[in-house]
Amino acid sequence: MLEYWDAFWLWWHGFQRSDKIASAALLIAAGSLWVSWHYGKPQRALAHRQLRDKDIEDEKAKSALIVCRIIGNVGAYRLDFGNAGQSEARNIEVDLSDKWVAQLFEHAKSEFPWARLRPHSSFSVLAIVYNNGPDRYRFNVSWDDDSGKRKTEAQVVSTMG
Repeated sequence: MLEYWDAFWLWWHGFQRSDKIASAALLIAAGSLWVSWHYGKPQRALAHRQLRDKDIEDEKAKSALIVCRIIGNVGAYRLDFGNAGQSEARNIEVDLSDKWVAQLFEHAKSEFPWARLRPHSSFSVLAIVYNNGPDRYRFNVSWDDDSGKRKTEAQVVSTMG
C-alpha cells in the first residue's frame, strides 16, 4: 500500500502549482454540479407538478359541465339543464334510446339539440312523468365546448324529492 501512496506522491509533486490549482477547481466544480443536480430534483418535480396543474386549470377553463335535475310537483314537472362549467356549451343533445326517457322528453324532443348554454345559466323543458313510470331516469347528455372535444355525461334524475 505504501508504494501506491509513494507513486501518487511523486506523481502529484511532478505537477506545477497552476496544475494543482486547476485540478482542485475541477474537483470543486464537479462536486458543486453534483450537489446542484442532486438537491434540484425536488424543485424540478415541483415545477413539473405546477405545469401539470396549470394544464388541468386551462382545460377546466375551456370546459362546460351540464347538470340536469327534475323540478316541480306531480303533474307539473320540468327538466332543468344547467351549465356549471366555465365555458359555453353548444349543441346539447339528449340520448332518447330508452323508452322511459323518450316518454319523459316526449314534448321536449323538438327543443334538442339546444343551440348553446352560457356558463352558470340554465334552461328548462317540460317533462312528462307517467304514474306507471320509474322513479329514476338515467340518460346521457352530450355537448361541445371550447376544449374541442365532444363531452358525454350520464345523468340520473329522480321524481322522488
